[in-house]
Amino acid sequence: MSMQTVTPPAQSSRSVRGRWPWLAVTTTMALLLIAGFSGGRVDAGHAGSPPPPPAPVAASTLPTAVPAGQAATAGPAATASARPAPREPLPASGIVPDVVGMNYRAAQETLWEAGFRRLVSEDVTGQRRLLVWSDGWRVVAQSAEAGSAMDTTTPVTLSADRADLR
Repeated sequence: MSMQTVTPPAQSSRSVRGRWPWLAVTTTMALLLIAGFSGGRVDAGHAGSPPPPPAPVAASTLPTAVPAGQAATAGPAATASARPAPREPLPASGIVPDVVGMNYRAAQETLWEAGFRRLVSEDVTGQRRLLVWSDGWRVVAQSAEAGSAMDTTTPVTLSADRADLR
C-alpha cells in the first residue's frame, strides 16, 4: 500500500483580487475615523498642542469701503469706523415683565430684552413635552413675580400649555 501525500490547493489569485476592494474600503474608513477624532488633523507629533496664534494685522493694512465720489483717507479716524462697537454689559438686575398669556416665543423675546437670559421652559401638563415650536405654546405661569426687581442671572421658569389644543 502506498501513501499519497495530500497537499492543500494553492490559493488562486482570484480570491486575493476579490478581497482588495474590501481592504481599500476598510482602510479608507479607518483613516476617516481617525481624522474625525483628531479634529481633521492627522499629525502624530503635534496632535495635542494647540495651533499657533494668528499673526497680528496692523489696522492701517485692513481694507475699508469708500463711498463712490469720496477720496480714501488713511489714519486712525478712518480705521476706527471699521471696528465694531463694543457690546454693552447686561444689567445686574432688572424688572421682571408680565408674560403670562403671551405665546412662548413672544414671552422669551420680552424677557430677553429685559436682560433675563436664563430661561427655563416647562410643560404645565406634566407630560414633559419639549417646547420646540414655540409659537404653538401659551405661557400660563412664570416663576418670578411680574414687576419685581430681580438679579438677571437668576433663572426664570415659564410654564406653558399648547395653545392649539384648547
